[in-house]
This record gives sequence, structure tokens and C-alpha cells, in this order.
Amino acid sequence: MKSKKITLSIVVSVTLLLIATVASAKPKYVFFFLGDGMSASQIQATEAFLTTVNADSSIQDIAAREASELLKPENRLNMTKMSVAGMQTTYDAHALMTDSASSATAFACGLKTISGTIGMDDTKTISYKSIAQLAHEDGMKVGILSSVSLDHATPAAYYASVQSRNSYDLIDIQLGESGYEFFGGGGLKVSEPDGYTVLKTRDEILALKDSPMEKVICINPWLQDSAAMPYDIDRVNSADGVNNLSLAEMTEVAIANLYNGDNQSRRRFTRRNGSNDQGFFIMVEGGKIDWACHANDAKATIGDMLDFNNAIGKALEFYQ
Repeated sequence: MKSKKITLSIVVSVTLLLIATVASAKPKYVFFFLGDGMSASQIQATEAFLTTVNADSSIQDIAAREASELLKPENRLNMTKMSVAGMQTTYDAHALMTDSASSATAFACGLKTISGTIGMDDTKTISYKSIAQLAHEDGMKVGILSSVSLDHATPAAYYASVQSRNSYDLIDIQLGESGYEFFGGGGLKVSEPDGYTVLKTRDEILALKDSPMEKVICINPWLQDSAAMPYDIDRVNSADGVNNLSLAEMTEVAIANLYNGDNQSRRRFTRRNGSNDQGFFIMVEGGKIDWACHANDAKATIGDMLDFNNAIGKALEFYQ
């Protein structure tokens, strides 16, 4: 554990749970998990679901079960078992109601703006760099993952600055210009950028764990709607029996690709230039949690919450 310096952030659209696992001034591996549309309600509903699923089957009367069962480790999400928690507000610059563009800009840039605007101030005239862009400039590799389209408002806040979240053509151009090493999850609404290898099958994507690539976009084999990955409850029953990836699996691929890629680069260039292993920054969005809530679909919400929780688990496995 001492060989790795990791910061793990679990972020929700209303609440920030920030975990600094080491006291180092500059962590080497940083994870930023963002559950879009997720707050205490979604967390509590999912943990209540786990408590029910894992309950003692001999106790038939639900009313006879103890509330303390909610505190059992197997009934809690990875994010609520962290040792440190905090809160962050993401209301707009001039309004209490926010959207994914302005809230993601608050998370990524530390700046409040107006709804619909990404990476710019409330006048739509000044652009700001995201934490991912600053990490990349500092030599860290960057991975951006989302269960919705990769040019949707939340992931875009980590590489783009546009006046409107609907300017997908400009967002896709800036995605290509970012130079980030890994993108994974949903597709792109307008165009795939030059200079990137685009993988769209499960086998090709999983192969990155052993054969990493420098600039790669991994798009889930089946895009359910609006260039997004399917809800987790639909993942194994997709159209034409396509073998999809979960968000957790995509996260595992991103970690291995960026970590192993660093190690390969280090072995290749250490003798000439010294180690270039500067670590990585990975942002993972559970984007369809929000979509399921908009649809008032509790089952889909809990399914994507569990997938998001499993993605966090992959980061914790890497930490261990």
C-alpha cells in the first residue's frame, strides 16, 4: 500500500464525499467518482435494498428485522464506508436549480456558472481549466469514463469549455484536442476524433488490460439510447445478445490500461530520460443514475447505483 499514493473522491451532484488516503501533498493516483443525480436518497434506497436482499431468510416478518442491519458491512456501499466525508454545493451562479453542465463545472473547475454552460464563467466569455486538464499538464495520464455519452455535459466538463452543452460538434473536437489517454463508456453524438483508436467490442476493450494503448476510446458494444450505455438491469439482456461491459468493468480496464501503460513507458524510457511514471487521474461518472431518476424508475436507479458502487470497488482493489 505504501508504494501507491492515491486520492479517491466519491462525488454526487449534491454531496461531495472526499477521501484523502494519504497525507502526501501530491497524490500519484487520483480517482474522481461522480454519481450524476445521486444524493442521500439514492444511497439510502440502495442500502435498504441490500439490507432486504441480505436479510436472514428465517425472519419472514419484515417488521421484525432490526434497523441495525443497515449498518452491516455487506449492506453498505463502498462510499459510505469511507472514513472521511464532506459536502459541496453545486447550485448555479445565480439560481438554486442546477444542471449537469453547471454542477460538473463546479466539480471540475471549482467555478459556479449558469445552467447549460461548461467550463466557462457565468458571462460565457472566460474559459477555465479543469482538474483533469491541470493533471494532464502536470504529466499525469487521464481517463474519462461515463455510462452516458462521452460528450455529455458531465464528462465534457473535464476536457471542454463551451457556451452550450448542446454544442456537441465543438465538444467532440475538444475531446480529440485534449490528448487524454483513455475514454470509455458510451459513444459520441457527432463524430469520433482523429488520432484515437476506437474500440467497440468487448474482447478488444478487455485486451487493453494486458496490451495498453496510448490514446484509445472504448465504446460499449450496444448503445441503448442517446449514445449511452444500457441501464445495468438491461446490460445482460441487450439487443441481439451483445456482450456488454459494466461501468465497473470499464473502470477496471481504464485502471489497468493507464497503470500498465505507465509501467511500459517507464521500462522503455527510464535508461534514457529517467522514469516518466507520473501516475494518473481517472474520472468515472455514473450518468444513468440520473436518467433512471428522471424516469421515476427505482429498479433501474438501484441497478446503476450498484454498478457505480462496483466501479468504486475496482478503485479500492487497486488501492489495496
